[in-house]
Amino acid sequence: MRKYISILGVIIIFMTVCVGCQNNQSVTETSQEIEYSLEKFDRDEICNRRLIMYYGVSDKVGIGISKSLYTKELAEEIEKTLNEDIKVIKDKFLEISSEGIEVYIIDNPLINKGYSVYTGGNRIYCTVDDIRNKTYQTSLVRASYNLTEPALIHGLTEYIFGETTDTDKLCSYYNEIDDISILGLSGSRFYDLWNSKDEIEIAVDTAAALVSYIDQSYSKEVIMTRFYDTSIKTEWLKSIGVNKSFENKNEIKQGYYTYTSNKEYPLIIKSPEVTYYMVPMEYLENASDIELFLCKDKKGRECIYQYLEENVPTYLKDINKDKDLEYLFTQSKDAFSQVLPNGKIILTIPPFHLHEYAHTIALTSSFSHATKQWMREGIAEYLRYIISPNDYEMELMISDMEELNLIESPDLKEMWKDIWKYYKMYGGNNKLDIDNRKLYVDALAYGSFNSEIVFERSSFRPISQMYNIADEVDSLGNELNYKQACSFTSYLIEEYSLKSYFDCYYIDDDTDKSFMEAFGVSYEEAKDDWLAYLERNPKD
Repeated sequence: MRKYISILGVIIIFMTVCVGCQNNQSVTETSQEIEYSLEKFDRDEICNRRLIMYYGVSDKVGIGISKSLYTKELAEEIEKTLNEDIKVIKDKFLEISSEGIEVYIIDNPLINKGYSVYTGGNRIYCTVDDIRNKTYQTSLVRASYNLTEPALIHGLTEYIFGETTDTDKLCSYYNEIDDISILGLSGSRFYDLWNSKDEIEIAVDTAAALVSYIDQSYSKEVIMTRFYDTSIKTEWLKSIGVNKSFENKNEIKQGYYTYTSNKEYPLIIKSPEVTYYMVPMEYLENASDIELFLCKDKKGRECIYQYLEENVPTYLKDINKDKDLEYLFTQSKDAFSQVLPNGKIILTIPPFHLHEYAHTIALTSSFSHATKQWMREGIAEYLRYIISPNDYEMELMISDMEELNLIESPDLKEMWKDIWKYYKMYGGNNKLDIDNRKLYVDALAYGSFNSEIVFERSSFRPISQMYNIADEVDSLGNELNYKQACSFTSYLIEEYSLKSYFDCYYIDDDTDKSFMEAFGVSYEEAKDDWLAYLERNPKD
């Protein structure tokens, strides 16, 4: 592995860091090329630190050296190294950004981690050793062009400063594997908590080889605009002897996501709509899992919002579509997936993402007596299972339908046998279309109605128990579990309309009164009709 890979986690950090400075011209020092003045740099609350250093500028390059480290000899050494490396960058690639580069030499890392280089925009914070052993070069490339894409940063650094990439090795790798999704070069491919050392090396070598190919076949400017082009990647594969076509299945677009990290979250991914604060966990165990999750979340949210916008636009008028969402992933045993009062979404199980997202835009007002909590959960499950085509659990159901032997509990095994029997009896198959999604929800509701199992912590528990709702309101829908509420919600929307369902929720705190006004029947009458629907005659 090349020497700069050891600082992999930081070179792809992109955090906006506010730096203000006050000049104190009473002390100046001059090296061969730059006059340095003693200045104070006030950091923001992210780092909560004030830096006092000698600072000077020459030809779009600002250099700051900590007061405790500064000597004329050290300044000249740093200037020489920077000038040499920047010349290599310009000669091998393009003129650096008009914003220039700021390099600050500090005595201790800004962030307490096992590396010292920190990059924020066009600024680099590093130690003297980072300059001397060249571990700062990846950050220098990034700052030179204000890059945010880890693959492009690594690819350019390797292309500019590294050795010639071994394309024979890459040819063997891509010919031997069936899944070539690593060629997507998403930012998650460069984080060691989600990739092996060998996988990261392949990703870096691939990025460097792709940069070289585009430079030779097109131009340097095309590298900056079409680095993620699927057709170019297919051309590159053929150029190294791999007769395969690359498909961007998870639709990772250049520049759409930025990647960073902090002390609490080793991977923070930001899109124009959402920020994901990630940790390794089930369903997010490797880079492919992350790419799949991002794709499912983006498509699922778009599908849900479009459905609501088309059917209940008046109820979306107060929803700020442009408000940034935040997903906070956690493995804490004391936490559970939920939407916090500030709108942030806690996820203990990634597949619950669309359910929690639905809570942020559908039936967002809660009644004080919780008489309609079942409707909020019912619509969230309905939007997750039936409207969104990208739900994890539905896909798992298709793949695990015949694997009942994996269930250890006899009672639980019997319940799932009833669920699959119902699903197949009414025409269910292994397609993920909307009819099968609706039928799957009905099967879950039917199977759990007939089960005597008592669940302590499960979506099969009555909603009244999940939320500790008083017994006197149980008959108003909260006696249902999540799956039953979803099936009932689906039935009401099919029989009446989505608008009627929303009207029912907002009309009054009294459920029976709301049902009569919205649907023309009482709650118990509607529930009886739904139960009769579940007992309908099987398909031939």
